[in-house]
Amino acid sequence: MGLASLIPSVFYDLIARLVPGFVIIASTYVAYMGSARAVAGLSSFLRSDWLNGASVILVVLLTGVASYVLAMLLSGIAYCLGLRRDVSGFSAGATGDQVAGQAGGSSDGSPACGSTPSEVGSDPTEALHDGVAMYDLIRWAAPDVGDRLAKVRAECRLCEALITGWVMLAIASPFLWVFGAPPSHILGTECVLWLCILAASQQRRRLFSHLHRGISNYHRLLCTWPRAARSATSEQTAR
Repeated sequence: MGLASLIPSVFYDLIARLVPGFVIIASTYVAYMGSARAVAGLSSFLRSDWLNGASVILVVLLTGVASYVLAMLLSGIAYCLGLRRDVSGFSAGATGDQVAGQAGGSSDGSPACGSTPSEVGSDPTEALHDGVAMYDLIRWAAPDVGDRLAKVRAECRLCEALITGWVMLAIASPFLWVFGAPPSHILGTECVLWLCILAASQQRRRLFSHLHRGISNYHRLLCTWPRAARSATSEQTAR
């Protein structure tokens, strides 16, 4: 198994949980301390005498757990606020017979995929089909492709957690004046946060569009290619 397969299958939590959780913790630390004090505090921490092998492992483990839990909470908040979208959002729901057919295949040995997905509205991430069944079918029938789609899906989760955490931090940062932060620091923090939110939002939209197109295209190939290949073989045999 290559690295491209290991990343989405084994390190999904690293991409979707640990990374955004750590970034939000670091962003909160810098917003509260200020860039100069944050760098000085980090340098002092790294030069601490008690920071040896065992304590480094403990710090890494505690940071990882805190990052994971924070990202999970942010994901739940995003879901409550309607910010979270998944492959199920591509669907208006397929019938149970269609889903069962996708899992078991049709009588001629090809996937019984039901109707093909069709886009609705101007948002390319909305489609009239069972997105979950399409995604599961691809991961079952074409694991390499499914792994790549899983990595894109994890990156979508990363963007959602970052957006939620940064929005909460941007709302709370004006209250830094209580801790003596100067107005220039608060204004700079707000500008940086909202720029990051805008960039993450655009990246999230691009990733979801890419995820939708990937699921739709590969699902269509899985549904049509076996029949097309058999038809071409039959024609060549008849000749």
